[in-house]
Amino acid sequence: MHYLVLELVSGGDLEHFVYAHGPQPVPRCCEWGWQAAAGLQAAHERELIHRDLKPSNILLTADHRVKIIDFGLARRSSSSLTRTRMLVGSVDFMAPEQSLDPTSVGPAADIYGLGATLFWVLTGHLPFPRQSSVAEMLKVLSSERPRRIEEFRPDTPSDLSALIDGMLDRDPVDRPTALEAMKHLTPFLEEPGHTQSLGRIRTNETGWQNGGGC
Repeated sequence: MHYLVLELVSGGDLEHFVYAHGPQPVPRCCEWGWQAAAGLQAAHERELIHRDLKPSNILLTADHRVKIIDFGLARRSSSSLTRTRMLVGSVDFMAPEQSLDPTSVGPAADIYGLGATLFWVLTGHLPFPRQSSVAEMLKVLSSERPRRIEEFRPDTPSDLSALIDGMLDRDPVDRPTALEAMKHLTPFLEEPGHTQSLGRIRTNETGWQNGGGC
């Protein structure tokens, strides 16, 4: 007899949670973002790129902890098995470079997906308005800047807005790493104790800045 035992995660996913409960408070959103970034950091240290990070791929436990799921599109950073012309991932949360060549994306593509997810959880909106077709969406993704979070949440702290803008930067080189995102989300968390946790994770001495905002 063969069987597979999986953890029961009873809280649903972030997409449906926001549909059911509306945009979330800044501390709770940042708490979930911090936990998701920690999961990405662990994956990236093992050279795994998720390539489809979005609210529906982040589950909530009964005590509101998050779990990243669906690594079915993941690839190793040293691999190029995906065909270049094949579109991989969900366009609404896809990094611009992934829409051009999914074989060459690195950890920064997951950071874009996390930034778009934070945008969704805070506002209930996507960084780019939905278009009538995938082709139109890809055109917007490759040529326009994402909307600013203040359009929907004027109460968003300026440092947090700058961080999310940086995560959604068109150039992957200018996005923060998962570890840097954790560092800059820490001041907004609703639960204490993450400073010590962050110290136990491999540190990056360079830091990240986005126009002096963080």
